[in-house]
Amino acid sequence: MKKKIFAAVTAAAVGLLSLPLISGCNAIDNYILKVDDDGNKYYVAGYRGFTSSLKGEYEIPEYYGEGDDRAPVREIAEQGFASTNLTKITVPKTVTKIGTAAFAYNNYLSEVVFAGEIALEEIPHGAFGNCYALSKISIPDSVTGIGGLAFFNCKNLTSLDLTSIETIGVRAFDRCEGLGEVTLSSSLVTIGELAFYKSGLTSIDIPDSVHDIVKPALDEDGNQKKDEDGNLLTTTVSGIGVAAFYECRLLKKATVGEGVTVITNGAFGECTSLTELYLPAGLKEIKGAYFSEKDGMFIFGHAFLNVPLADLYYGGTEEEWTELKKNIDSGTVTQDGIKSDNSALFNPSLKLHFNA
Repeated sequence: MKKKIFAAVTAAAVGLLSLPLISGCNAIDNYILKVDDDGNKYYVAGYRGFTSSLKGEYEIPEYYGEGDDRAPVREIAEQGFASTNLTKITVPKTVTKIGTAAFAYNNYLSEVVFAGEIALEEIPHGAFGNCYALSKISIPDSVTGIGGLAFFNCKNLTSLDLTSIETIGVRAFDRCEGLGEVTLSSSLVTIGELAFYKSGLTSIDIPDSVHDIVKPALDEDGNQKKDEDGNLLTTTVSGIGVAAFYECRLLKKATVGEGVTVITNGAFGECTSLTELYLPAGLKEIKGAYFSEKDGMFIFGHAFLNVPLADLYYGGTEEEWTELKKNIDSGTVTQDGIKSDNSALFNPSLKLHFNA
């Protein structure tokens, strides 16, 4: 099952980061002048051409152009500085938007500086994907969202302050092997699927603010779908996404906040160092393996597959724990001779602490 799991998630990562790289012979300054709805001029920064010739430290200017065309640099283009040999880049306070994969595939980029009082709201999809050397970056306080794959494979990140972040996207910190510590916001709402897959986290404290979001299920025209009886349909975004911390093999301690009612498939699966776990009294369900009917295979194992729990601290009473156990997937599934289950939660040697 592990081979099939690996193949599935690897294929997904390749697909999501398969962006057309900049090509050509020479890097050319490519600041594009635009006009917003209010008639104000601004520039979108980027380079075009073979950008490996762009080396060393680079500071994006606050203003660009001359005369009547002098205007602030407000955006960074999609892939605007991707695949360069830059080692450090400074983003000015005038920037309010960064394009998809703007700095992706920068193998030598070790430091990113955001100027003070910047009004940037999101680190977008793939922004720093495959920036292997990136070790120094401070997320601005204005940023509330981290997009999918934003820091994919940033192996040299060791710690991050995410205290302003409300949403963490799918695979945002996937394979950040050196990321041993993150500080999450008390206003964080959702942690996306595979958000910290194979990261180096040693402990995680999921705040009480994390919770499921129920949204209207929309058709291609933006209208809410209905079932056969005319009832409006909804879809649920899990507070902790499927396999959010899957294969975090250095994770020793995890605290799940009061807002979480369901622990999804594979959430802490294969966290083979996880011995101490805190669960809230309001928890309603802990799920089993995730099965793909399309591929006819299990994608992720149970929520606590192969977890060596020693101490479980539960916020409710022993009676409430007994009730919760009825909604913990206690079954075992087998694929290619490999078993998956939540047996860690039923182990007779597990030390249970109630009203924790």
